[in-house]
Amino acid sequence: MTENYVTGATGFLGSHLVLQLLRQQETVVALVRGEDPRARLLSALAKAGSYSASGPVAADPANLEVITGNLRLPNCGVDIRDIRRAPGGIFWHLAANLRYMERNRADVFADNVDGAREAIRLASSLGCRRFVHVSTAFTCGRQIGHIREQLHGLDAVFNNVYEESKCHAEHLVVKEAEAAGMEWVIARPSIVIGPSTTWSSGGSNSGLYGFVHRLRSFNTMLRNYGPGARLKCAGSMPMNFVAVDWVVRDLLILGKDPESRATIRHLTSDSSATAQETLDYVTTSLDIPAMIATEEEYSRPTFLETMISRQMEFYGNYFRYPKIFERSAPRQPIETHHVQQAVKNFVAEIESDRTRKAAIW
Repeated sequence: MTENYVTGATGFLGSHLVLQLLRQQETVVALVRGEDPRARLLSALAKAGSYSASGPVAADPANLEVITGNLRLPNCGVDIRDIRRAPGGIFWHLAANLRYMERNRADVFADNVDGAREAIRLASSLGCRRFVHVSTAFTCGRQIGHIREQLHGLDAVFNNVYEESKCHAEHLVVKEAEAAGMEWVIARPSIVIGPSTTWSSGGSNSGLYGFVHRLRSFNTMLRNYGPGARLKCAGSMPMNFVAVDWVVRDLLILGKDPESRATIRHLTSDSSATAQETLDYVTTSLDIPAMIATEEEYSRPTFLETMISRQMEFYGNYFRYPKIFERSAPRQPIETHHVQQAVKNFVAEIESDRTRKAAIW
């Protein structure tokens, strides 16, 4: 049986991937940061399973090995003598630093670019045949229109440091994996939401859910404001949401298909919900006045609009620059009512659990 080595296993997408691998009776070696890595991973898997229609999975100790790893260290801080090895394995690299502000540039590049290099070195040391690098569909930056499944230029105009670092990481993965004689696959999810089986959050607090969280912090001010506040975005732009279980399914196909080597693939959907419709679903679910999407520069922004614009800067960039992502694999549609249900379910979740905090995209 193929050995699966996974970084980022405690994250949203990583935990759902490991959960599915274990359900399929695959063996997994997970690299987890910090103290008591096994407890951290089991907690993440239980959380992911609790949002799934299939429920949690009992991890057979024989199928799951958890070791401490750190992308900042040579070979990710792993002594390969201490790790289970099976030549021909697959290395799934999902770990990433999601910070996006310019002041975090050094740390983001250290984790996302240098960390990818160390992950490849570790994969090579372990005798892996394939390196699957999970990137983002937004390595194209502010490019609009048809986005191809190919490397994008490093001189692109990016929305933030995170996108820029992931674009650099993609170039590095191709170069370093080929130099190591390893097959490579680059997978680019778009805006990942919870599982299609429940349209719950799946445990995520970022992306669409981070946007809801952030807007929710303006509840009182928006209710007192009266007329609908404006938000600078392309109201008619389709938002490319994709369910986490669909991403995991596509990842497993990509990772195991012999024909998918040296491949860049968008893990996206046909999503029909527009930016304005998404705003409407969020404001309705939060019971606040409707917000108006506008592509025009504000002639006289109100104090509240200025404050919202600053606080929502990261998210706002994904409500502009319309894109159509090329996708070689068959597409699966997310309908507007699915997005509406996802927002409604998430608001119910955070209303019942006030300890949940927002995370970035």
